[in-house]
Amino acid sequence: MSKYDKIVDNIKIDDLSLIGRGANGSVYQLDEDKIIKVYNDSSLERIKREKDAARKALIHGIPTAISYNIAKIGDKYGIIYECVNSQTLGQYLDKNPDKIDDAAKQMANLLKKLHSTEFEPGVLPDARDNLNVWADIAEKSGYYSDEVISKMRDLIYSIHPRNTFIHGDFHPGNIMVTNGEMLLIDMTDSSVGDPIVDLMGAYQIMKLVSQREGGGKRYTGMSNENLNLLWDKFIGEYTGITDKDQMIGFERKLKFYSLIRSLPGVTFSDLVPKDKLPFITGEVSQAFLTGYELFTKDRNSKEAEAEEK
Repeated sequence: MSKYDKIVDNIKIDDLSLIGRGANGSVYQLDEDKIIKVYNDSSLERIKREKDAARKALIHGIPTAISYNIAKIGDKYGIIYECVNSQTLGQYLDKNPDKIDDAAKQMANLLKKLHSTEFEPGVLPDARDNLNVWADIAEKSGYYSDEVISKMRDLIYSIHPRNTFIHGDFHPGNIMVTNGEMLLIDMTDSSVGDPIVDLMGAYQIMKLVSQREGGGKRYTGMSNENLNLLWDKFIGEYTGITDKDQMIGFERKLKFYSLIRSLPGVTFSDLVPKDKLPFITGEVSQAFLTGYELFTKDRNSKEAEAEEK
């Protein structure tokens, strides 16, 4: 057994500097050359899967921080990573907004590298199965009808399977900047699948969450304004789309798919007042059902065209 397979107990985080926070957990500076990601989900098995995924990603050339031990922090668990002289991309850009253009290009190139890296079948889970966990959360919340949940699962499994790497939570709060290089952390949702999975998640954090006051700071360390600017530059670089109307159409598609995460996300977000949840989930449900109707018409039309050919 490697010394890094042992669980380090009784880690105290009260006096550590918080350097990033996301849906899955929070990142703290442990010492000069290490950080610790403390997970909201206390499932040890889930965290072991992430540590294993980080190792597999590193072997395949994915630029991710080296993972050390799993740590126990009270009733939660975390992973200790090596990150020398590092900060999250969100922190870096919050202090250096003049670097947004360069960072957007580097982010786009990083994501393109991920989406061109193929894994052997069975090494990582299917991204659609990971997304289906969001549907489970939405169903258990009790805020959504059986119709919404059923159509949500249908949308998830309509996504074409692929063997290319998916990070699953790609945004500036999960990217570390070390000596000018970008490294990924939070490999909880690492999988293989269609790039739409990463893009919908990035859209949800960088565009939708930032529409709520304090959302950008809460999840990425950046102001809403700078986060939106980064998104616009990043998605242009990634897609190569320069036509304004074409980009509007592409983002409309991402907004619809991002509801897979938004539907359950609003039920546990600390940015949403609990007394407003029935109203907000009702609005999100209606937006999803409307989008799903258009999606189904488009899918049926394409299937009919394919049959004619």
